[in-house]
This record gives sequence, structure tokens and C-alpha cells, in this order.
Amino acid sequence: MAGSGEGLTVGQRSAIAGIVVFTLAAGITVGSGVLPHRSQPAESSGCQTVTVQAATAGTPYSLMAEAIAEQLRAAGHHWTVNISYTTGSVQNLDNLQSPSAVCTIAVAQLNVAADAYLGAGRYSPTAPYAGRSQDPIGQLRTIGPLYDDAVHLITLDRGIKSLYDLCGKRVEMGAPGSGSQEVSNLLFNVTGLQQSCGRREIQEYPDKFDDAISKVNTRQVDAMIWSSAAPADDLRNDIVNGYHLRFVPLGNLLGRLQTNFYTVFSRLSHRSPASWTFFRPDSLAYDGSGRVETVGIPNGLVGRSDTDPTLVRFVAGLIARPGKKFLATLKATDFPLDSTPLTGASALVDDPVFCLVPLQADAAQYYAERKIKVGACDSA
Repeated sequence: MAGSGEGLTVGQRSAIAGIVVFTLAAGITVGSGVLPHRSQPAESSGCQTVTVQAATAGTPYSLMAEAIAEQLRAAGHHWTVNISYTTGSVQNLDNLQSPSAVCTIAVAQLNVAADAYLGAGRYSPTAPYAGRSQDPIGQLRTIGPLYDDAVHLITLDRGIKSLYDLCGKRVEMGAPGSGSQEVSNLLFNVTGLQQSCGRREIQEYPDKFDDAISKVNTRQVDAMIWSSAAPADDLRNDIVNGYHLRFVPLGNLLGRLQTNFYTVFSRLSHRSPASWTFFRPDSLAYDGSGRVETVGIPNGLVGRSDTDPTLVRFVAGLIARPGKKFLATLKATDFPLDSTPLTGASALVDDPVFCLVPLQADAAQYYAERKIKVGACDSA
């Protein structure tokens, strides 16, 4: 999953520009997504040990977490910084439920974070698929945006030309607790795919990336769904080594995902999200495979309402003004960054995530003090 890319996809370029857009924006709009919070001096931290929740080692999540951890160790707060390698977004969010997690931050897909906060998907009491996790996480808060995942549907089977061709096939859905599994379930639920397949039932497999792509390459399964920053080195290397991997277009599903998003979250959040663009147009471009249209999903850094204020303010500053050292660290880890300087405005200003999962109050205060514009919400 790790990879140094020739260039980011359009959706990723827009989203990861959120890391630096703060330096370009003036003024702040913090909507009702920001909840009241107690004040504490920014200079003092109650944490001796800080944990960064990542994902499987070598994945873009973990590369991002490792770069953040390096900056935390050099911050001058004498933090001991640990990286927790997990299966991904769901496990990261579940780990934040512990009252002792006030010194923990996590990388997570923001659609999963919205589900967790508002009680949708696996966090719904009436979850439409197996694997319901926990009750809604009311103390969950966003700190800032990171980058977009691009949804990959990967196969060697030339008969698979769309999601609907998976009927009767063996499909890797992502490891339990991963964002990929959540995306797979979402795609199947929104399209009603399993039901429409009738007797040609899809056989679902729950392997981690390395095992899943190995099974695709050896034809033990027919396809896999994976959500990740792109282009990923592991996939590029497989192509270079002679595997004829194909990437199936999913861009035609964007409208259905958006409609489902509007329906679910207008009901749960009591807001009007009709103008929000949560799922984004994106594309994949791997060597020799041509450009394939797909769906982009935003990732972000999250914590709790009571996460240590000094920790929150430091990572908010890292997101807002990452600096050359942080970007160089990311590049050195082979995170899929373009060598072109990141410039331009970001969709962050109009991003709905701060209306769905409240912006952490100390992060909001940090951005407000620096006249940084974030998360304008539609009226309730």
C-alpha cells in the first residue's frame, strides 16, 4: 500500500491541499459543529505518552502517522510517541472510546467518522449488514483534513467491467475494522448488489491488503475492493512484475453515493446537506492501465472532545502549516505525494465534515486565533 506516486489524482490533489490551504485563507467561519470546551493553557500538556492510531504498517495511513509522530517527537514537549498499527478506521475510532484516550489522535476515513458520531452504518442500531461495531461515539471530534482515498476495484478478470459484474465472484472486501471494508459494504448496500445478484451470490473475503492482492494475482479470488491513496507502490510493482491488474471504473456510482449521503445524514444531523460534496470525483492512473474514473473519500485526523489541548493545537498547526520538514518526511516515507509544491485553495472551506462531526474546540480556537477559515456549514 505504500507508494511514491508520479502524481496525485485530481481528488487527492484537492483534498491534500487542505494541509496548506490554511496559510492562504483569511477569516474564520466555524459553524454550529463546534461545541463548547474548557480553556487550558496551550503551553502545558497533561500527556507524557502520545499515541497515533495508524493502520497496517506500510499503508498510506501508517506513513502519514509515522510522519506526524516524527514531528510530535521533535515538538519540544518531551512526549514519548507511540504508533498503534491497527486494521484501520473502525478500530482507530473504537480505540478512541476509552476515557484514557485523551492523549491519542487517529487517522480515519471521514465517512466512517460521520457514521460513528451520528449512528449510521455499522454504528446504527439497525445496521443492515453484519459486523456492527459500537454505539455512536458522541465524544468524537475532527481536528483537520489530510488527504483523499481513491476507491480501487482490482481484478485480473477481463469479464469484470463494473461493480455489477461481481455477481457470483469471489471478492476481497477489506480486513475487519478497515476503511476498505466499510467502503465495500457501502457500495454493496447503496447499489443493492447482493440482492440483485440473486442466486449468483458474491463470496466475500476479509483479508488484509497483502494477502488480498496475493490472492488476486494467483486467481484465488476474482477481485478486491481497496480504499487508499494512489498510486500505491505495491500495485505499481505488481504491474511492473508482469501482473496484468485491471482497475474497474466506479465513477458512475458517485451520484448514488451522494444521494445516499444526503438521505442518511440530513435525517441524522437535522441539517440540509444538499449542497455538500462529501464523496468526490477521482481517478486512478497506474502505468500501462490508462486513467480510470473512480470515487474519492476524504481522510482526516480525529480525536475526542477532551483530547489534550496542547496536543490538539500542535497537530492543528502541523496540518495548517506543515512546513518543509513535514512534507520532506512524508516524501521520504514514500507517501504518494507529487513533487510539485502544494498550492491553491481546498474544498475544506465548504467541507461538510465539520457539520457532521464537530470540529474539536481547541483546534477551532487555534484556527480562529490565526484567522484560518474552516468548515462553513449549511443552516440547520
